[in-house]
Amino acid sequence: MDVPHVFHCRYQTAPLDMHHASFYARRQAAIDPHLEKLSCADPRQLRDLVHASWCAHHGIRCGVSWDSHDESMLCDIAQCFGGKSIAAIFKVMMQDPSTWTGGLPDLCLWRCDAADSDGVQEWEGGKVTEREHGGGGGDAMLVEVKGPRDRLSDKQRVWIHRLLEDGIRVELCRITADVLEREGGDDEAYP
Repeated sequence: MDVPHVFHCRYQTAPLDMHHASFYARRQAAIDPHLEKLSCADPRQLRDLVHASWCAHHGIRCGVSWDSHDESMLCDIAQCFGGKSIAAIFKVMMQDPSTWTGGLPDLCLWRCDAADSDGVQEWEGGKVTEREHGGGGGDAMLVEVKGPRDRLSDKQRVWIHRLLEDGIRVELCRITADVLEREGGDDEAYP
C-alpha cells in the first residue's frame, strides 16, 4: 500500500504517521482483509501465514526485534492463540498505535498439544475444545506480573479488559513479600 509522505529515508523503522490517529483509517482497506484472513485461519493456515511473513520480512528494519524470537516460536504462539485472538490484538494496536503499544501483559505462555482424534486438546487435565479458546493445537494466555507494592496502571486495566472481551485468557500473578526462613543456613532450595 502506498501512503504518500510517510517514508522520507531508508533508515526509518516505521512510517511517520505510525502514532497518529489517522494511521488505521488511511490503511483500513488494506489492513482489514489481512485481519479477516487471520481471523478465519485454522492452525495450519496460521503457521503458513507466519512462515510466509517471516520469509518475506525477516531482517527488514520495521521496528521488530528479529533476534528476540524465532520463526518456530512465533508459529507456535499463533497456533495456540488462534487466528481470532491474534487478529483482535492486531486490530486494537492498528486502530490507535500510540495508545495501545504499551500496557500489554508481561508474559506470553503457550503450550502446543497434538489434537486427539475427536478434535479436543488435553490441557492441565481438563478438556479444552478448539472453539472455546479460539485456538486449536494448543492453548495460550497472557500474564501480568505484579510485585508486593505494585498495582495495575489504567492502561494495563484497559488492555486486560479488552483482551478478556475478545476471549483471550489473561491472568494476574501477584508476587508476595513473604520471606521463608531457612533452618541451619543450608543452601537447600526454597519449596
